[in-house]
Amino acid sequence: MACCSLSVCLLAFHPAPSAVTRAERDAAAATTTTTAVTVAEPTSAVYLDTHTFASTVGGAAPWAWRKTNDGPRIRTDHRAYAEPSLPSRPRAGDKYSDAVFGTEIMRATDERDYPSPGCGTFYSQWPTFNADATRLLIRCGGSGDALIKAFDPAAFKLGRTLRRTPTLPGGVSLEWQGATWSRTDPDLIFVHVNYYNAGSRQTGMKVYTYRPSSDSFTLLKDFAPQLSPGRPDYLFEMHVDARDELFTFMHKRVGQSEPLFFIVWKKSADRVLLHVDNRSLDSNAAVPDKSGRFVYFPLNQTQPDGARHKIYDTQTGRWETLHWKAQDDPPSHGDVGTGTTVGRSPWSGGINFRQLSAPRKFSLIFDMKDARGVTDWSNDQHMTLYADDESWALLGTYDDPGEAAGETGAFEDELMQVATDGSGRVRRLLHTRTKVDNRSRRVGGVKQTAPCGRRRRAAAAETGAGHDEENLTDMSTLKKLKRATLRSLKTIGAFRVVQQSGWRRRRLLILAYHGVSLDDEHLWDGSMYMPAEMFRERMRLLRDSGATVLPLGEALARLYADDLPERSVALTFDDGAHDFAARAFPIIEEFGLPVTLYLTTFYSVYNRPVFDGFSSYLLWRGSGARLNLKGLTGQAIELNLSSDAERREAHAALRRFARERGLSAEEKDALLLSLSKQLKVDYDELIAKRMLHLLNPGEVKALSEAGVETTCDTGYASRESDGLLLPRFLDVSSLAPIEFEGWLTGVSAALPRRREGVGREAEAYGSDSARAGLAKA
Repeated sequence: MACCSLSVCLLAFHPAPSAVTRAERDAAAATTTTTAVTVAEPTSAVYLDTHTFASTVGGAAPWAWRKTNDGPRIRTDHRAYAEPSLPSRPRAGDKYSDAVFGTEIMRATDERDYPSPGCGTFYSQWPTFNADATRLLIRCGGSGDALIKAFDPAAFKLGRTLRRTPTLPGGVSLEWQGATWSRTDPDLIFVHVNYYNAGSRQTGMKVYTYRPSSDSFTLLKDFAPQLSPGRPDYLFEMHVDARDELFTFMHKRVGQSEPLFFIVWKKSADRVLLHVDNRSLDSNAAVPDKSGRFVYFPLNQTQPDGARHKIYDTQTGRWETLHWKAQDDPPSHGDVGTGTTVGRSPWSGGINFRQLSAPRKFSLIFDMKDARGVTDWSNDQHMTLYADDESWALLGTYDDPGEAAGETGAFEDELMQVATDGSGRVRRLLHTRTKVDNRSRRVGGVKQTAPCGRRRRAAAAETGAGHDEENLTDMSTLKKLKRATLRSLKTIGAFRVVQQSGWRRRRLLILAYHGVSLDDEHLWDGSMYMPAEMFRERMRLLRDSGATVLPLGEALARLYADDLPERSVALTFDDGAHDFAARAFPIIEEFGLPVTLYLTTFYSVYNRPVFDGFSSYLLWRGSGARLNLKGLTGQAIELNLSSDAERREAHAALRRFARERGLSAEEKDALLLSLSKQLKVDYDELIAKRMLHLLNPGEVKALSEAGVETTCDTGYASRESDGLLLPRFLDVSSLAPIEFEGWLTGVSAALPRRREGVGREAEAYGSDSARAGLAKA
């Protein structure tokens, strides 16, 4: 969805290809590597050259751009490059240059083409360019309207608008979001209707071809007689292979939001190869690879058997499964190529690549590490393998405020190519210019930086979503300003001056943590958990900072005796969770640091998952499902767990039910088991991992024997601090390394700040752990 009525931008490299046939492009592949690219902000998108097709990835304002030379401005290193300031926005067809990468950018649509929220693009399987790159199919508005514009790839010039949201005779609308250009005929689009109407024979489960040149439609296939005779069913989300041969669809029904089935259809044989019931599959898409042999099914959630993705082989009829575990490392936000798939690794944070014929074998082709070797988890991304030349995958990144863990500034809001041969090579092409705010679902998830602010505020006001989104935008801007300020202060030596000052010596920094993830807890709640790799990086920074890390007891004694050593720090963990022993303590031991552990009691002896936290976690793991509270609380209420608000409502209802009924610990545990069954989450597996469990007495004893020592405003403790109300600094996943360093030195104490990560602590642990004082392990 575009912001500020922006829309499509295009990108190209010199010399851009002429309008030639696919055979001519393939023949020329050996003699030229020049390219034309179309890019959608922020997650970018397309790669087009003399032997490739174009497409877009992501869902924001697509712009157009081109590289003015293929020389040294294409960066191949891993350094961080600051985004250049935005110029005045050009009109559609006009261009400007990216100051860092030497890229010429063209605006393809503006507010004259479509009112707010403007135009955008969708995913890489739905191409923007036609087969010879002379036409653009642009999606607009919230309803999926369309524009078709002419384009000259040789001159990198935008032409006139040829068609506006074509409809079937009688005004029947079509699903342009999933419409796809033919890969073999540049004047052909595959498109289907987007609803069922008993009074219109043209609606339902019908697929059409559309010719822009003649503005004419032809019925290609009606699936209703075979798959749903007499039922109010329709198609959604179509994908097509690179031969215009294998088609996939969602099979939906009026009144039901989730797809009932998925359809896999072979056009030349007019044969339905697969009509799979989605109640057992639980998928959100069916994407054919470009060869038409494999169909990739990403699942809505991890299944009870651990399945996360399914792959169907149309030749053998066999299914393969990728499980949610490091050995399979199922990719996300990626694409399928010719018998291949690429995407982000949930375990390493890098990019992995695999053959669909052997999907459990994969290679890490890009590690997302900066020049210092630090992995940046703060960038979300999308990828495309739409190019005929699959030796490079196109990767578009965007800074995700919901994942600020380990932010290095490298690869932020960029479009780049990643080599798929495992060499680790990268070509960094340009900065994309929109931001995504995953915390504001009411505005479609996309916001653009200045100079779009005033227009974006007006658009938000029109949709009734202005205040929440503006506050989040301002908060993000302040955080970016704060980080920039810290980097500048570090550069000029202010960090060194403050950390050696008498002020810092008289103060004790108490670093507080809650948890280090056993699995995916940091994705559920980044204010309580951080991934182990990030925690290790924090401990490295702590060790390398020159700080003196003291046990809390000794640190307090020396604080009140005015005998603190330079840069004193104490390390503490709250709640006494099992993940401390399993994940955090081995890393702390690795760096030889003392640590103090705050313990709670009840769930240590009754060693089952803490009810409040675990019920919230289960509802998150069940995101996308529909939950009926009737069998849990007796309330005849059905909630859609895709919604944050409805997950919170479900969680509040469960906690209220447990409190009002006075449920025992065993009864709460039984309620959690019933909830997990309804959500199809493997309860036994989570129990075996001891997710959201506290330490048992044996683990407490073992930690005590290992030397672990066994209440709070952000800041530094001083001699004036109340010994029972010591200020501590809670380190969370959203904190950038530069902010962490700022706290170690003392510089951050002088900057404006807000409390982070305090919202769910009481919710997850407060009511059940009873916090019966502090104890020594």
